[in-house]
Amino acid sequence: MFNAYNAFADKTQPKPHVRYNQFGGTLGGPIIKNKTFIFGSFQGTVIRNAVLKNESGVPTAFLSGDFSSLATPIIDPTTGSPFPGNIIPDDRITGASKYFLPLFVTPNSPGNRYIFASSAPDKTWEYLTRIDHQITDRQRIYGRYEYLRQPTIQIGYSADPSTFAPNTLHQHNFGANYTWTISNNTLFTATAGFLKTRDDYSNPALGKQNDSELAGIQGIPTAGREEWIGPPDINVNGYEGISFAGGWGVPGAQWNSQYNGKASLSHIHRAHIISTGVEYGDRHAFGGHGSASARGTFGFNGQYTGNGFADYLLGLTNSTNLNDALKTFGQDRAPYIGVYGADTWKIRQNLTLDLGVRYERYLSQHCYLNLCSVWNP
Repeated sequence: MFNAYNAFADKTQPKPHVRYNQFGGTLGGPIIKNKTFIFGSFQGTVIRNAVLKNESGVPTAFLSGDFSSLATPIIDPTTGSPFPGNIIPDDRITGASKYFLPLFVTPNSPGNRYIFASSAPDKTWEYLTRIDHQITDRQRIYGRYEYLRQPTIQIGYSADPSTFAPNTLHQHNFGANYTWTISNNTLFTATAGFLKTRDDYSNPALGKQNDSELAGIQGIPTAGREEWIGPPDINVNGYEGISFAGGWGVPGAQWNSQYNGKASLSHIHRAHIISTGVEYGDRHAFGGHGSASARGTFGFNGQYTGNGFADYLLGLTNSTNLNDALKTFGQDRAPYIGVYGADTWKIRQNLTLDLGVRYERYLSQHCYLNLCSVWNP
């Protein structure tokens, strides 16, 4: 039931495999008897699912301008009359259109459908180490480190692996805690933490050659954009277009770091639990990516000929877009500090009153190379 055929899958082909593997282990023991203890663990999760794509392919005859299979006339925008036989002459097809023709998918199933299944592995590797140490009978400290790595693949618009987009998430997490039992009714606690994350996303077809320039399209330079060059996005109404991005902003990366620390003191006095503390936090958040339309986006909706792909062959766009690639930008610092005081007063067995006050201050934010946006209401 949980591995049923997709409704649009080719039932003559074997059912796509779904594999889920999870494995790992733990190891721990004392370093110094009754004083120091270490613990470590590893867990791996590997999921291999077949992703089914069902798209509208471009009929092979259309690639050469032959639309004779259509009952709808293909209009010649220069005359306002249909092309004879619904065939666009070869000399009317632009050089740029011919350049990108091999990238379009053509039908491999009835109904002009392009259907394919491809494995989409999703792997997660998790590592954990923790050390506990008892300083004295009343003082304890521990520290931990966690690392996570998660590589995934986003399936592209065709079965060609060059359209797939690898994505890898890295995460480092540090934490420490110190506890001091000052007396039977007074406790001091201090904690500190650090989290660092980096998310990389790319595509093997990008950063190699400026396909727009090679196709004769002007205005999409290579200089200063070397790592972002590649095929543009082409959107054709009614048919699967071309997109090597595999997601918004490819190639690129986003990374951030968060720091926090907190110290608190609690004291029990008769019916009161009184606590006070201070905390501090800061973060760094950066990004650098191709941005949407870094290689150009061209749209063809059929408004000139009555067919989106015929508009494409003639090079008649209804929309074009080009954005500058975004180099490293973001928030270099965003510190804040907070202090608080609280009193939990148990007035009687069935009545408790919580009182407290807290003050927070967000300090001046700093932008990396003055490239970030901040809302200050």
